[in-house]
Amino acid sequence: MSETRRASNSAHLFPIYPLINALLLSVHYVEALEGYLEKYANTNKTRTCTGSASNSDIVENGKVKNSGSSLEACRFSLSAFKEKGCSKVSGG
Repeated sequence: MSETRRASNSAHLFPIYPLINALLLSVHYVEALEGYLEKYANTNKTRTCTGSASNSDIVENGKVKNSGSSLEACRFSLSAFKEKGCSKVSGG
């Protein structure tokens, strides 16, 4: 095959490279999101926080205020992800 023809074929295929890159990035993004949702779906050793309750009740400057405290971390809702179809439960 001549150099001109090879160059022509390469130029023709070039537009697919950004698409492949985007697909690979989206696969990594989905895997990271699934890991995040799986981690925070576990509500063991958490508490339901309402009103003014927050993790600030037990954490200060990134550290637990009182290691003897019986308070657990606040649990937060993942419903926004489910509503948008971004969870294994919703098949997203």
